[in-house]
Amino acid sequence: MGGRRSALMSIAAAIASLAPVTARAQSREPASEIDMAPEPTAPAELGATDAKEARRWLVAGQRLVKRASYLAARGRADDARAQLDTAVTAFQKSLDASDDPNVRYELALADEKLGKLDEAVRQLRVVVAAAPRPEIAKQAAVRLAALAAKVGIVTLRVAPAGASITLGGVELGTAPLGAPLVLTPGTYTLAFAAEGFQPKEAEITVEPGTQVERAVELEAIKIIVEPVRPIEIVHAEPAMPPPRRSRLPLVLGAGVTGAAAVGATVLGVLALRQHTTFVRATTAPLDREDARDDGRRLALASDVATATAVVAAGFTVFWYAFKYRPRPEKTSERRPGPVAAKLDMVPWVQSQSGGVSFAGGF
Repeated sequence: MGGRRSALMSIAAAIASLAPVTARAQSREPASEIDMAPEPTAPAELGATDAKEARRWLVAGQRLVKRASYLAARGRADDARAQLDTAVTAFQKSLDASDDPNVRYELALADEKLGKLDEAVRQLRVVVAAAPRPEIAKQAAVRLAALAAKVGIVTLRVAPAGASITLGGVELGTAPLGAPLVLTPGTYTLAFAAEGFQPKEAEITVEPGTQVERAVELEAIKIIVEPVRPIEIVHAEPAMPPPRRSRLPLVLGAGVTGAAAVGATVLGVLALRQHTTFVRATTAPLDREDARDDGRRLALASDVATATAVVAAGFTVFWYAFKYRPRPEKTSERRPGPVAAKLDMVPWVQSQSGGVSFAGGF
């Protein structure tokens, strides 16, 4: 109600300002140029359906239009336009109070003078459809026919229903529109949007005096549903323990080591016996020669057996440590390397009496 009071007071002030101007104009111009009736007083309250208030707004708007015509004839176009804008507001206030087709006709004439031909055609179409007094209906039909040649009428067939229609960022409504669009000549871009559909724009060129029908169909947004793939359950097979190395090399290595060690020991003992025979003073010269030759052969055979035992022992230890024994995955300790037993036996020959002696250490 406060907003209406403010608009009401502004229009009343504009109307009241006409009084001194009219008085000055009458002092300079004949009274027959403009028929100015007494100014209406501003109503205190505006009723929703009060015919009396609607009549007061109508009279105020008509007098503002006459004042605008007077100013336009005097070359004061800006002042005339301001009066017409105020008259349009007064007519709209009258329509708020009472939807009278006669008021719409007056509003259409004011819009036409303002150059708002599309608005004027809309109002005139309503007046003609409402069929007011015969003289008003005839005048409205004549004016509508005259203005229809200056504008274009666009009928939209939009699918789906409920799609929003926007022109220049202003939403005109939703499909289907209640009435065709009335547009001044030019090129327009209409935007259409609906939930679940691809938005679309359409460019329309309006020629004066034409009627255009345009069908617009929005495309539905495609929804692609991919089938759910079944989850494949992969059963992990239990990890097989790494195959263990054969024990046969260990057995053979240990057997060869043992046999070679025993053979080296026996041959060494026999070589020592031959050495004892060789150094004995009572041994005959021929027997001493035989003991020396036999001792050398036995000592050589003992050395070969000892070397065989060492090699076999080294192979056995290597195979066990690096091939046969399983290793831990991670270890921070450094294991000591294998220690091989060592058997040293060095034959030597005494310079005395040409004898042969053996010395060894374990």
